[in-house]
Amino acid sequence: MPPLKKCIILKKKTLPPKRSSLPPSQVPVVVDYDSPAPHLQGVGLTHPYAAEFDFADWAFEPHTLTVLSVAVVAVVALYLGTGDIDNAHYGTAVAASVGVFLAFCTTHLPDGGVMVRPHPAVWRFLLGVAILYLMLVVFLLFISLEDARKFFAMIDPSLANPLPERSYAEDCRIATAEEPYKFFTTVYDEFIIAHALGYWVKTLILRDPWLVLAVSVGFELVEFSFQHWLPNFKECWWDHLLIDIAICNAGGMVMGMATLRWLGARQYSWVRLKNIQSVRGKARRIALQLTPRNWLPYNWAFFHSPVTVFQVVLVLLVMLIQELNVFTSKYVLYMRPTHPLVISRVAMWGFLGLPAIREFYVYTHDRPRAGQGHRFGTTVWVCSLALIFETLTITKYAKQGGFYRMPWPPHIYVPWALTAVIWLLWLIVRFGSGPPARLPTFRKYVARTLFVIPFFVLLAMCCMAAPDLRWYQKEFDSLFPSLG
Repeated sequence: MPPLKKCIILKKKTLPPKRSSLPPSQVPVVVDYDSPAPHLQGVGLTHPYAAEFDFADWAFEPHTLTVLSVAVVAVVALYLGTGDIDNAHYGTAVAASVGVFLAFCTTHLPDGGVMVRPHPAVWRFLLGVAILYLMLVVFLLFISLEDARKFFAMIDPSLANPLPERSYAEDCRIATAEEPYKFFTTVYDEFIIAHALGYWVKTLILRDPWLVLAVSVGFELVEFSFQHWLPNFKECWWDHLLIDIAICNAGGMVMGMATLRWLGARQYSWVRLKNIQSVRGKARRIALQLTPRNWLPYNWAFFHSPVTVFQVVLVLLVMLIQELNVFTSKYVLYMRPTHPLVISRVAMWGFLGLPAIREFYVYTHDRPRAGQGHRFGTTVWVCSLALIFETLTITKYAKQGGFYRMPWPPHIYVPWALTAVIWLLWLIVRFGSGPPARLPTFRKYVARTLFVIPFFVLLAMCCMAAPDLRWYQKEFDSLFPSLG
């Protein structure tokens, strides 16, 4: 037996880091973007597909061959199910093409976002939907209004006929002798539940009651501002104030804040599915997969700096433009509010708002904590392009069809112009000479006054524009010319 060789282990000497000769302001900062964010601990992000280590491994396997087989069987079944395979079936062809594309996106798109629950495949699917919608609005941008109507008429022949717009301001009496419960009849409108549900979703998306309140009041101002173009926006004052803001919007916000409070108060401690012994415990763990992995409260910091003011105003404008496009597009394309295409579009933007706003918030407010805030998120990038091209398409169709030609009345554009000027002065006074905390007391009071005054200006606009009030509307309009 040969003698054992003596093994010598050399211990590497750890040298202190070299001190940089550059000044601290010029020392490069190295950020490790490969490590997961603190709120994504326990999630594998080292490859293009995310996986939760504390759930079940089989749930995060690719299953590419299974998806391929299901896609083949589904497309062949649709093809043979048409009955007459020699003729064109446009609806089935579009459905099959969309299904195959979404199957590819769900299976093969990389997980580049910050959302992992309930499963990364869900967010890959939604990203695929956003890409399809982006391609659709780009396609519609390059065709005429008449061709667009023919295109949608192939899907639903009823879309070839114009529809009358419904007005909510024909009789603004709260109660009459013939209908003593007229107010409650209006409350039981078919869109009330959908309205409240929409603001519950908006609260979950924005996670800030003041921001949701701004969206709520802002859209009522949008209705007042565009009611000379859209008869559907003409409502009684109590419809705006009581039904929309106080009942629907406030009810959805209360439900949303209760949901946010429950999510923020939970103990987020996850256990692997195979380590849970009881069947009831496994079922509860699977159900909890629909809840967030961890909770990140949003602090939009509106009054912190001009940059944060711009970011918050941008979020508000995007949400208001998206909602306005619902009404302008259906008015131009002859779609009734309950049409499946309209409902599908609203649902699509509601679901896409969750990852899009999260990615925007991470990019603008939470870069160090997120670890991936060095780039604009994929979902918010696609959604931004889709909303821009959607708005351009509606503008083009409105011009081609002769819609929205009525000039702007003075009682609308003058208050808005005055509001913009006063808020610009507020920005200058508040942020024009250093941080707001260092402002003199007098300038603080001036800044607060300038911030509040526009709300009274816009309130006066609403009193003049409300169909059942019209306080001093004619007298005010006689002082200024109409724009158009």
